[in-house]
Amino acid sequence: MLWGYYFVDPDRDTLESIIPTLVDRGYRYVEILESSDDSDLHLHLERIETHTAETLYRRCVELDELARDRDVKNYDGFDVGNVDGTNLIDA
Repeated sequence: MLWGYYFVDPDRDTLESIIPTLVDRGYRYVEILESSDDSDLHLHLERIETHTAETLYRRCVELDELARDRDVKNYDGFDVGNVDGTNLIDA
């Protein structure tokens, strides 16, 4: 599956500072998005992975620890989709 991971911080430099570490770990940088309703920025990265509930939990702990270690405001979670971009569930 294609997993998207998100970090939030009001400072672009803070978010940009963690990108090389994550790219070195196999993540693909997607974008930094501005929020329309607050001053926070959202860093989006992706990685193709297979997870169980346990491995996904460990991944989230790892990314949360990275955010805390680098003074990023928040690891904001994940989303998931098919690698080929098709819908997970047909309508």
